Amino acid sequence: MARIGLITTDPAARGHEDGDIEPLRRALAERGEDCDILVWHEEQPWAQYDALVLRSPWDYPARLPDFRGWLDRLEESGARLLNPPPLVRWNLDKRYLEDLRGITVIPTVYCDELSGAAEELAARGSAAVVLKPTVSGGSRSTGLFQDDDPAALALAREILRGGTEIMIQPAIPELAAGAERGLFLIDGELSHAISKGAILQPGGGYLGGTYTEAIAPVEPSGAERECAAAALASVRALSRERGWGADAEEPLYARIDVVSTPAGVLLIEAELIEPSLFLQEVPSAIGRVADAIQRRTRG
Repeated sequence: MARIGLITTDPAARGHEDGDIEPLRRALAERGEDCDILVWHEEQPWAQYDALVLRSPWDYPARLPDFRGWLDRLEESGARLLNPPPLVRWNLDKRYLEDLRGITVIPTVYCDELSGAAEELAARGSAAVVLKPTVSGGSRSTGLFQDDDPAALALAREILRGGTEIMIQPAIPELAAGAERGLFLIDGELSHAISKGAILQPGGGYLGGTYTEAIAPVEPSGAERECAAAALASVRALSRERGWGADAEEPLYARIDVVSTPAGVLLIEAELIEPSLFLQEVPSAIGRVADAIQRRTRG
């Protein structure tokens, strides 16, 4: 029997329910594993677990120094975290997109000063843009605006006050039409894929006033599969180059978010920290994820 910890945070800090963690705990228990659900910022005997699996530590953007310190302590203790700390540290800041090779990413400008953001917005004419922080989750502090909307610069100011850089991207019409796809790679193999409806309200805020994900299982296109595979191959190559170890070279899980446009498939993000796996929406994937965790802990 292996001892496995599924890592979350306290319910009040999560913001919404983690629909993956209990089905995954049950599946591991059915496979004979001793599985606990653990809060990352509480004291635990971390090194006594055969593996710790990051699932829903969704308050980390607001507690970034604490989270980084926790990663450091895990490494010092010899605990095994999946995905591992070097990969997680790299993936925390969305500037990681600049390191990926062989994939077309949504064009992004990064600004660390308000004046730079103002100049970038002014230079775009009358285009629609998306602003977001470089460290974020759940579309926090993210907005869709016309570039001359004063609310865009107000959000840029808010992002800087939060301690991160600003990302400015062109608005992709297909995203507003609900064409985002998330492809889940478990132990390097495509497990399942979902579509995610539009989230952002033009002019700022969320559609309907609250963050809501309209999730549905989908069959990804061949081009979307190729983009996801290329993104993971780039992560593997980078992990080898930087000596991050075998668990980084073959991540336990990855969610590759893409959107298909007339110009081709664009990468939105490569989520390697704590992506929802949407196991309630795709229950056939529960066993695949549990089997992958079991292989890692017993391999």
